[in-house]
Amino acid sequence: VNAKGEIGGKGHMETQTTQAFVNLIPGLETAGGSLDGLIRVGIYFRADADIAAGFGAWMKRAGALANPPAVVGVKVAGLAHPDYLIEIEATALLP
Repeated sequence: VNAKGEIGGKGHMETQTTQAFVNLIPGLETAGGSLDGLIRVGIYFRADADIAAGFGAWMKRAGALANPPAVVGVKVAGLAHPDYLIEIEATALLP
């Protein structure tokens, strides 16, 4: 979801993956961390979603990290809302 609480990119995996990644940043910063502190990321894809588009969007951001985190991708039957194609969970090392 975006800052207004709207589900963006309905049916568009790359848009939703990019938004999910953007949503990680404020949480990390609030805790005193950054993307560089990510050590593990779980990406949950709806089974009918285009995983290649999601992974491509993820790599546009995470591929530039000096020490990229371990990434686990899981196909699931459904997510928290029927319009969600992806959910991301992350574990980070904080300073």
